[in-house]
Amino acid sequence: MNNENRNHENTSATALLITTEKNGKASNVRIPLTVVRFGLNLGSTFGGITGDQANAIENAVRSGLSGEILSVDGENGEKVTISII
Repeated sequence: MNNENRNHENTSATALLITTEKNGKASNVRIPLTVVRFGLNLGSTFGGITGDQANAIENAVRSGLSGEILSVDGENGEKVTISII
């Protein structure tokens, strides 16, 4: 039986942040997960994301999930999508 700890996170994973402007122009940025955690703390402290959204992202990272974990539509037609890759 394999006794390996399955609750460790993938330290080589990155987040893919995709922003789409109202005119359809998209920007893709790859961000190390340590930077994502810092941004989550700032975002939940100063606004922009809720504590529940920050917790959902952190839980996805810790569990080793990949794929889209958050998509937010802005007031002016822009969209932000965060994926773990």
